[in-house]
Amino acid sequence: MLEAGIQQLVVADAGVQAIIGTRFYPVLVPENPTYPCATYQTISNAPSYLLEGQPTLSSMRIQVDTWSGGTKDATYLAAKQAQEAISEVLDLFKGTLPDGTRVAGIFVVGSRDLYEQDARVYRTTTDYQIFVYPDAG
Repeated sequence: MLEAGIQQLVVADAGVQAIIGTRFYPVLVPENPTYPCATYQTISNAPSYLLEGQPTLSSMRIQVDTWSGGTKDATYLAAKQAQEAISEVLDLFKGTLPDGTRVAGIFVVGSRDLYEQDARVYRTTTDYQIFVYPDAG
């Protein structure tokens, strides 16, 4: 599964590990997390169709959020450092993910910075477009 391959690729990187360790979660930040951390989720996964033959590439978008929170130690800088480290791994990646998914390319399509007042957390959001080769089977 592509999402598992992305998660494995990101947490294996030494730069990411130095900032968030292995705290890269699907969809939700767990209760009482250690910050900074990050989450990922699928934004769209539209199949590719052709009138004849097999598609050569399919694409999907994922969103990666980085978080720095807490009542004492939330910093914008920590969220931005995590965002940058993850982007260093994903942006312009091409090759095979640890789960075996063959990737033609991953590209940043947009990012934004947020602060969630009620939760007292800084958050960055980065959207990635991922082009993958169809399964050989």
